[in-house]
Amino acid sequence: MVALFTDDARMEYPYAPEADFPAFPKVIEGKDRIRTYYHDAAQYIGEYRYLDWKEWGCHRLEGTDTYFFAYSARGSVRATGTDYRQDLFLFARMRGEKVSFYREFWDPYVALSTFGLIAVVPPL
Repeated sequence: MVALFTDDARMEYPYAPEADFPAFPKVIEGKDRIRTYYHDAAQYIGEYRYLDWKEWGCHRLEGTDTYFFAYSARGSVRATGTDYRQDLFLFARMRGEKVSFYREFWDPYVALSTFGLIAVVPPL
């Protein structure tokens, strides 16, 4: 996947729990750091796969090199084997054939609860 990015690409994950889980930063700049990010994330999430590309929603913002994608991915939490599934939204800006900017939005509740970083509070 790293090959899809420009050398100076910027990735943003606005909902990343960086303060509590430094392996998941909010901003990653440069292809080398993106490579390191994917390597480090793989220590926590196993078998992470994007679901069938043919089912992705894809919309180009008219007159720009920016695209909006809607898709799903799944994997498992390595420490527990718990199934991890996210529905994601992505804004990507292209430079030629490569991604120069990548901002992905995902449900922080799903991530935090699946990784055991928050406790589910029972109803009153």
